[in-house]
Amino acid sequence: MRSAAAAAAGVVSTADRVGTMGQGRTSGGGGGGSPTQQRPLRLFVAVGSAPANGALRDAARGGWLRWRGTEVAYRFFSDDRPPAGARSGSGGDRSAVWDALDAEAAAHRDVVRMPLAVGYGSREENAFGSRGLWQMRWALAAVPPFDYYLRVDDDSFLCLHKLRAELAGYPPVQFVAGRYWCKPGRFRMDENYLLFSRDLIEVLGSIGGGGNGDGGGVGGSGGLVGGLLPFDPHVTLGWNVGYWAAVLNVTVLDDQARIDAQQGELTAYMHTPDAAARPAVYAAFCERYLYAHHVSAAVATAAAAATRLHPVYSEVAVGAGGVRCPAAAGAPTFLASRHSSRLPNVKVTQL
Repeated sequence: MRSAAAAAAGVVSTADRVGTMGQGRTSGGGGGGSPTQQRPLRLFVAVGSAPANGALRDAARGGWLRWRGTEVAYRFFSDDRPPAGARSGSGGDRSAVWDALDAEAAAHRDVVRMPLAVGYGSREENAFGSRGLWQMRWALAAVPPFDYYLRVDDDSFLCLHKLRAELAGYPPVQFVAGRYWCKPGRFRMDENYLLFSRDLIEVLGSIGGGGNGDGGGVGGSGGLVGGLLPFDPHVTLGWNVGYWAAVLNVTVLDDQARIDAQQGELTAYMHTPDAAARPAVYAAFCERYLYAHHVSAAVATAAAAATRLHPVYSEVAVGAGGVRCPAAAGAPTFLASRHSSRLPNVKVTQL
């Protein structure tokens, strides 16, 4: 039977559909922590994951996700198996991929299957916005109260133990953290790492029901978030957040110096396909940085094994927040309509 919470939020749980997502919601001994537990959480981590990326999911489970303690829960969010005869996002017969994902989800009970369009698409037409909002809505409906919500990709390495210690110093409300792209007209965070205080998730995840085929009720109320902010489900969540962060009264932590990602890679050793011959090179990563993107399963495994945990790290000064791009990048402007036909055709300046 469909839960009242899930029905109210407009999401479909696996208990509502064939079991894998329901198992994810109700797992007791599963690797994701039990979303049915009653104690509140400090953090919920939503990991976007392509169906074929089982090696990356295993590297995270056996690596950085082991540092979550009892105050953090997570789920991998992946695609649902297309109906028989439907075109897969990558084309061709992918039955082996779906079979493997079904088996993995049943074994680990930490994979949520999203009934949305599969595939990447283009910058102007993709399903990432719909997926991001669907994940937020699922978390609000299925997870115990949490203080912060983090969205990352599966090809990531996160110093989760370090982040857990830092949360006490983050603003409790109206707060978003990530790393900006420092490009004229495109100053915005990338969705490879997006951290929100819970109140923003409650606002951003409150799109009206009814929907227009965008998935999970996304796009209802005329495509408005919370009945107020425009939302384009056909561009990335990061692109939508680029507009929201500029017009909402939020504190922004632009973590330029510690998020090692395609906005400007900070290391070379975290972005090789194979693990280094001397794994000790990874030991320093969490001492200096917080997160790396585009990390292979082999490197993520080696980095986790080399990391030495300790309780005290250098404190991060959020202060008044704001964009921390170098001055040479120019004025921190964002033109939402550059890649969206639904977001306003106005240029905003990030503070």
